[in-house]
This record gives sequence, structure tokens and C-alpha cells, in this order.
Amino acid sequence: MQFTINQGQDKKLSSSQEAQIIAIACSDAPESRERWTLELLRKEAIKMLTIYRTHQDPAEET
Repeated sequence: MQFTINQGQDKKLSSSQEAQIIAIACSDAPESRERWTLELLRKEAIKMLTIYRTHQDPAEET
């Protein structure tokens, strides 16, 4: 399998966010699921980002 980088678009996720999504994908699937689907990963990533923004220090916001 060969991957190419689309140089015409900005990154949508930081390296840290990418690593967190990979960690989720490598973890056990949710109950009643055999494996993670893209839709489940998307929902979990949105939940994770919401929690991060909620707990972020207001002094760090720009």
C-alpha cells in the first residue's frame, strides 16, 4: 500500500491529535462492536476534542 501526502491542503489535526486517534483505533472496540469503524472513530474524536476544549486553561486560549 502506498500513501501520498496532499500538499495542497493544510493539516486538519496536530500530530498529538493524530496519535490520540491512532491510539483509540488500536484499543479495544466499544461494547457490542467487533472493531472500530470510521464513524465510531469520528464520534470518539469529536468527543475527545470537546473534552479537551472544555478543560483547556483559559489563559492558553488565543
